[in-house]
Amino acid sequence: MPITEGGKVDFDPSAQMFSGASNFNIGNHATFNAASTMYITNARESIQASNIPTGYTEGMTHCPTSTQFFTGRGEILQLLERHFLKRNLFQERGRRKIFLLYGLGGGGKTQCALEFIRRFEARFAKVYFISAHSEDSIKASYYDVAASSGTIAVPSWEYGRKWLATHKDEWLVIFDNADDPRMNLGQMLPSCEHGNIIITSRNSWFSQYCKPIRGIAEHASQ
Repeated sequence: MPITEGGKVDFDPSAQMFSGASNFNIGNHATFNAASTMYITNARESIQASNIPTGYTEGMTHCPTSTQFFTGRGEILQLLERHFLKRNLFQERGRRKIFLLYGLGGGGKTQCALEFIRRFEARFAKVYFISAHSEDSIKASYYDVAASSGTIAVPSWEYGRKWLATHKDEWLVIFDNADDPRMNLGQMLPSCEHGNIIITSRNSWFSQYCKPIRGIAEHASQ
């Protein structure tokens, strides 16, 4: 690397840096240390980015509130309160509770669930709102659950589902608009015996996940 007149370095782009060099020590040179750190950081970010599900947006599981014009549905709200909050707490402690709200589109299923949350959110440790119209949307939502749990690096969407399965708090998850009967919703639910779940759907077929409360699920659609 010759030095030209004026002290400038004449750099030949075709020359290979450290060509033929072997067994040398860079030491604690700040330039190379920074480059090494940059490479490792970018590699981690690249790996993490590749695991982000399609459709993910930060904060997507934040539960909205019901419309200010919500009215009626008192009987269904009482059923929800009784099912989640007024059952025998000693016998039901540590048991998963699922409630299905099903009926025609536009019937107010989602608004009923949101109004219940508005009234009783303080009774639950955490509330998540999952758009369940497809498996991809559920996976993206689980990724957000993991990200919001304080995990620095989320390895995959499955971490969110595992987080719910391993945290025995009184969390509540709304699976909203689970309308596709071809979707294996049961496989997408947290694999645990605790927690609280509300499913809104146009299909009563999903009542198979609520067999202990089939009568309540059927009554909720009336």
